[in-house]
Amino acid sequence: MQQAANSILTNANLRVLHQLKTLAHYIKNEGYTQSLELLGGNSIGKHYRHIIEFYQCLLGSQGVINYDKRQRSLDLENNVDFALDTINTIIATLEKEPIADDCDYEADFSDDGGENIKVKTSFARELAYNIEHTIHHMAIIQIVVRHYFPHVILEEGFGIAASTLRYQHQISCAQ
Repeated sequence: MQQAANSILTNANLRVLHQLKTLAHYIKNEGYTQSLELLGGNSIGKHYRHIIEFYQCLLGSQGVINYDKRQRSLDLENNVDFALDTINTIIATLEKEPIADDCDYEADFSDDGGENIKVKTSFARELAYNIEHTIHHMAIIQIVVRHYFPHVILEEGFGIAASTLRYQHQISCAQ
């Protein structure tokens, strides 16, 4: 049973990562790094960097996952080819590595810093979190792509949660 769930989680992560790769090919470096008003002056590349670094943090963890302490790389947000190479590495890792067992999630939610909490989690649960986190950022990316790059056609379901896609399909079938 757990092996089937792990496979579903891995496949869902691979699906969203492949969607990000496809968009990156179409958006090119100029659009990827462009400062966009709808993003408060940020770029699509900054969202990619954020997503990628969460995966790197998860896959590089040694039993303790702390997304706050991820390595931040300006190359990921300023070089679409570097981001694509990194996504390919993440995909290859997800395709070959078995899902690890229990681990700890560590974070600091205090205003002033210094109050780390640590809770039990699992690699599988964190994979589920990364799907939701990625889709959230993809939804934001979808808005700006449709606004600034209307010539780019997004894959069906880009930035939409699986449950929402199922609901939309159910409603359309009922009509």
